[in-house]
Amino acid sequence: MNPRYDKFLNSGNPPEPPKPFAWKWASDIKTCKDSHDFVEGILTDSGLSVIYGQSNCCKTFIALDLAASVAMGSRFLGTIEADRGGVLYVAAEGAVGVNNRIAAMRKMGRLGKKDEADEADDADEADEADEADDADDADDADDADDQTPYIALMSTGLDILDPQDSDRLAQTIKAVASACPFPVRLVILDTLSRMMPGGNENDPGDMTAVVKAADKIREGTGVHVCFIHHSGKNQAAGSRGHSSLRAATDTEIEVVREEGSEFGQVICKKAKDLSFFPTLTFQLEVVKLGTNRRKKPVTSCIVKRADAACMPTKSTSLDTAKGEICLALSKAANGMNTTEIWENVKGGKTAKKQALDAMEADRTIVKRKVNKAFVYTLAPVAKPEQEPPTEGSKT
Repeated sequence: MNPRYDKFLNSGNPPEPPKPFAWKWASDIKTCKDSHDFVEGILTDSGLSVIYGQSNCCKTFIALDLAASVAMGSRFLGTIEADRGGVLYVAAEGAVGVNNRIAAMRKMGRLGKKDEADEADDADEADEADEADDADDADDADDADDQTPYIALMSTGLDILDPQDSDRLAQTIKAVASACPFPVRLVILDTLSRMMPGGNENDPGDMTAVVKAADKIREGTGVHVCFIHHSGKNQAAGSRGHSSLRAATDTEIEVVREEGSEFGQVICKKAKDLSFFPTLTFQLEVVKLGTNRRKKPVTSCIVKRADAACMPTKSTSLDTAKGEICLALSKAANGMNTTEIWENVKGGKTAKKQALDAMEADRTIVKRKVNKAFVYTLAPVAKPEQEPPTEGSKT
């Protein structure tokens, strides 16, 4: 017996037949000419997306620029148009860093007018602050109202797998919407792992529950939900965790940047109902925010559009890493372990790892295990074989 019907059988009242799902004839379907993409070719109304990448690849910088483009109705990375709307950014990871990144965006005019207060804090930039004041005086009052960046920042941790927390998030979105003259279009959850404490990203049940929670928020508020996520150990395999998340997303974006490089790229990995957008190249620009109590400079960064030609080619960075490793090993009589190579050899960690693998494969270096650590040395140079003496030669 089905326990759902036991109460009806015990009461003597038969259950009412279930209501049919909504349906329509194929002949009644009309062509949809508008994809409702509020960030052109990237994000759609009430959609689900994931921005992922390795640690320190600038995922949050890219997500904040995306948020700014929506909040200001400006171009994402100076390239792709966005319709204006409110944004809720949930910074469950690195909230202090996000605050400074937003401050850097304000100072550089990415969120409307340049922040005069921040500029005036730095005596070295007094002249620049005066120029900003003159420019501000020329603006109309209506223009000033239009320059308000409607990005709401929430740094409270939450568990999206907890129905109570997901309901509170939906209520927060509605509260932000009530205080915003534009519809709230985008909610960014940074990061997925912090949104599911105690959950297992590799478990299909937990990841499916994350998708269901995001669906409930989207259906109840009409916002687009974007998760910031990490790559797996095998970067080529995509984002970390069970594939049910990727299957449910409308847009998947990978952010790649060689460690130590000022340039990176934003790459479309999935576009459900849209065409794949072209790869975007970005550059990190350091922004000075002032000094701390120890009189040390406080800095952050913003991202801006860059030319694809600025990106170092993989072969160039790989060859450079090989050369640096060879140079370092030639000076190390007893070889170097992995940690020593990471810390003392120039270049990004990814390039150095690829270089070690390639050099081991072509037998340029030798890897051996010493006290539970791998130690690398240059392979001994093979001596050329001596030709046998010819007939009649002296021996």
